[in-house]
Amino acid sequence: MNKLSFLLCFYFFYFISSHSKAQGVGYTRGEIILKYGNNYKSGVSKSGDKYIAYIDNTSRTTKTFYLNEKDSCYMVMRLYPKSEANSVIKLLNEKYVKISDGVPIRYKDYESSLSLDVYFSEEFVTVEIHGD
Repeated sequence: MNKLSFLLCFYFFYFISSHSKAQGVGYTRGEIILKYGNNYKSGVSKSGDKYIAYIDNTSRTTKTFYLNEKDSCYMVMRLYPKSEANSVIKLLNEKYVKISDGVPIRYKDYESSLSLDVYFSEEFVTVEIHGD
């Protein structure tokens, strides 16, 4: 396993080993910045959602927090290089209950009431984490 794969697996394992609040769902803008730091990009998406994005150029991963009108996070989107697709799916299968094999592939975390949707593009694997 090369260094990049190891780092991606470590980051992803850390990501799935904690529950919803630790994932950021339910965090306020201030809590997100306090936990993840000031090195972020923010803006408004094409659909009008405010977001805060943390980009790790070493592992080529992105963690984006989407905020509602109360500046509370309602969804976290994780972006991974497509080369890590097998690792991502393997870890999701070990941790969560798969509830759909369609598009998206959908997982449920019944302990924390999270839903995880997985999408594939030519370059990336996207995991969207939603609270119920």
